[in-house]
Order: sequence, then structure tokens, then C-alpha cells
Amino acid sequence: MIPNQSFPRNLGRRYELRAERGRGAMGCVYRAYDKNLAREIAIKQLIIPHSEEDNDGAKSRFIQEARAAANLSEHPNIVQVYDVGEVGGGWYLFMEFIDGLSLLEYIKNDSKWPLQLTLICDLAAQIADGLSFAHSKGIIHRDVKSSNILIVPGDEAKIKIVDFGIAHHPASTITAKGAVIGTLKYMSPEAFSGENRDPRRDIFSLGVVLFEMLTRKTPFELPGITAAELIHRICHVDTPKASAQISGVPQEFDDILDHALAKKPDDRYEDARFLAKALRDLKTSLAETLRIPRDVYPQPGNEQRINAVLTPPLDLWTPGPTEIDLIAHYEPIVGKELAQQLWTLSRASISAVANGDFDRQVALGSELQRIAGANTYLQGEAAYFVAEGLRLRADIEANAQRKA
Repeated sequence: MIPNQSFPRNLGRRYELRAERGRGAMGCVYRAYDKNLAREIAIKQLIIPHSEEDNDGAKSRFIQEARAAANLSEHPNIVQVYDVGEVGGGWYLFMEFIDGLSLLEYIKNDSKWPLQLTLICDLAAQIADGLSFAHSKGIIHRDVKSSNILIVPGDEAKIKIVDFGIAHHPASTITAKGAVIGTLKYMSPEAFSGENRDPRRDIFSLGVVLFEMLTRKTPFELPGITAAELIHRICHVDTPKASAQISGVPQEFDDILDHALAKKPDDRYEDARFLAKALRDLKTSLAETLRIPRDVYPQPGNEQRINAVLTPPLDLWTPGPTEIDLIAHYEPIVGKELAQQLWTLSRASISAVANGDFDRQVALGSELQRIAGANTYLQGEAAYFVAEGLRLRADIEANAQRKA
């Protein structure tokens, strides 16, 4: 439990503060325990500005955040809000606690990054789902960025959108027309002119996050760049090609980014759900078609494979390519270092399957996924390693049951 002099005593009777999780211009977020309901929650405490005018505006925005998020809590990719209220002169927002990394922290974590392209498509599609739902309710987030996306612990393929503190609702009069709202490097060109009522600005911001997941940087930032230069680049410089940043990225990914990051709102996806569909279509395409050709990978015939499964260990593999052949084939595609690693893992895979060690085959697939990063060719080979190991292990179990 952490002490907090500004935390009112009557609130403390129900909630136990356990840790501070984040602090920003508008508020401080605590991890807390609800004694009545016996569950962990997050409590956001409003930081009260000094001036009365700023104080009133901050309170209004705080309540707006609560109402906006509460109207969206039914969506699985948006954090749930439980309550909001004034207690002891302070304002508090009570919401679902997600004990996980933000997407920004996830990207910066060397043990997590680079992310597989299929995972990037999946996570971005979920963000698009959440935004589309918000937009259907008339709510525009206006500050979509990687630090406002949380990775659900225990399920790193699921996200939650947080922080609707500057969200816009059609009935709201809190933000004056012409006010510049958002985080600079994620903002759309029209946002700099104070256009805050078009949901397609969120689509642009998601495009920035999509690029960031792949490359670890936003598309228009440069080292040492000034704010004015960054704004100019966002408004006037073409989006860099992701395929030029990371080898093996398909043209379809570039096309999705170009569509999401179009300078004019009318040239972007009309609705975030169309962006979600494009991302899922690409993910499906990657999973189904991006495989390293099997004609350069040693494999047994059907009868020999069955014999190998039923009676390991037998070296029944047909002659395959030499190390020089395979590296020469893949070096132009994935580079010499990755081609050499692929050769090493391929030989280990042959040995594992020939000796009936299918758990080892699956582990090799996981290792290849780790080194593959965003390279779609190697992702395809990694998926094959895993699928083949699981399939052959299932063959063993099925044949054992038939013999029993």
C-alpha cells in the first residue's frame, strides 16, 4: 500500500492504493484494490490546475472522458469504466485495471521486438475495431498513440484502448473550434488547423501506430527535428515505404499504410472497420501463401513419413540441397546472416523429425519466429516448422490409439 496525503479518507475506506502506474498533465493513475468487490481496479485522480478557469475546464474534460469511455465499455478492445465522482474535493475515475505493458513499452522491449507482421496486423485490426465502435457512437478519440494502447497480460494478441480524456462527442462544447488537440507526431494534417470533428483523423493516427509497430519509429520523425519541421513533414512529405525500412514486407502492407496515412481525409479509409478488414485480409494472405518453397527443403515421401512417425528414429529423408545451395537461394531474399540461420534451423528440424522429437520441431519454429521479426518469408517458414511438428505429433498419438 502506498501513502497519499491527497487521497480522501472516506475513499480510502473502500480502496487501497497499491502503486502509482502513470502520471500526466491531467491526472495520476493508481493501481488499487476494491475491498468491497475484492478486485483490482485502476483509479485516475484528476490533477487540479491552479487557476479557476483551468480548473473548471479540467473537470469538464475529466467527466467527458468518463462518459465517453463508459458509453464504449461494452467493446472488448476498450477499457471498461466503472464510475466517476467527486470525493473530498477531488475528482476520481474508477476503471478496469490492465496489468500489462503499453504498446509503446512493448515495442521498446528488446525481448518482444521485432514483432511478427501477422501479429502487427492482428493488433492494429483490434485497434481499428475499437475506434470504429467509438466512431459509431459519435466519439472521436483524438489522441490515438502507442502509449494509449495496452497489451492484455496473459494474451499478448489482445489490446485495450485507453485515455479518452480529449475525446470529442458531437454534443460537446468543451473544446473550442480551432483548438489544436493531440500528440504531435501522431496527428493528422487537418488536426493542425483545428479540425477535431472528423473520425478519419483517428485512422491517420492509427496508421502512424501501425508504421511504428513495424519500424520502432513514427513515419515522419527524424533525429533532431524541430516541431515546425515535423508538422511540415506530416502535412507535405510522402509516407515512407515500410518495405524500404524492413526487408520482406509485402506491397500490400505499403498500400494499407498509404491509404491510412493519406494527407486528405477523403483519401483515407472511410471507416476504421475497412482498415480492420484490410489488415485481416493481409494477415490471412501471409498465413496461407507466404511459405518458403518446399522444393528446396528436404522432405520424405508419404509412406516414408508415416514409417518415420511410427518407428523413430529412421533417417528416411530424401537428398536435399547443400548448405551452399540453400544459402545462395535465400540470401537475396533475407540476407546472408538470416539465410545461414535458416540453414542451421532447417538441419536441426530434419534431425528432430527424423528422430520423432516433434516438441523440438515446434521449439525450432518458435526460435525462427523470434529471429524472423517482420520478414514474411521467414515467418512463413516458422509457421511451417510449428505446424509440421504439431501435425506429426498428432499422427503419433492417432496411430498409438489405433494400435491400442
